[in-house]
Amino acid sequence: MNYFIRSVKFFCAASVLALLLIVAMVATGMAAAEWNDWHRFAVLFGCLALFAAVYPKLTFVARLVACDLVNGGKPVVLNAFSEAGYELVGEGPDGMVFRPRKFGRRLRLLFDDEIRAVPQGDRLRIEGHRNGVYRVLQHWDAYARYDA
Repeated sequence: MNYFIRSVKFFCAASVLALLLIVAMVATGMAAAEWNDWHRFAVLFGCLALFAAVYPKLTFVARLVACDLVNGGKPVVLNAFSEAGYELVGEGPDGMVFRPRKFGRRLRLLFDDEIRAVPQGDRLRIEGHRNGVYRVLQHWDAYARYDA
């Protein structure tokens, strides 16, 4: 269900942006488009729909890292997320949930911006938007090297 919701959100946002650009170009005279050229719009929105269908597969990832939360690994997790610009918004037996501190980043990701850190034995599964996960992992690696 998350896959479908992410696709629909991306399609709606891309469609609004495309319509705004088309209207701006027609209003400024940069493009000569007639509203009866419906087939051009159909092709544009068809391409947007195809891209929206694969968008979640391309932009959401899950990575496993070595971390034992029981034996003192929690400060490493909290520091890596904090340095990457994320804050803890929820914690429970199924893991921790982080969100960006900056509103602009949340808006850019269409508020589908949470990263989950779920313990799996002696590993931690970090899942979320690709940019956020890799940003956290970069800070994680730097902190682990500094701590060692």
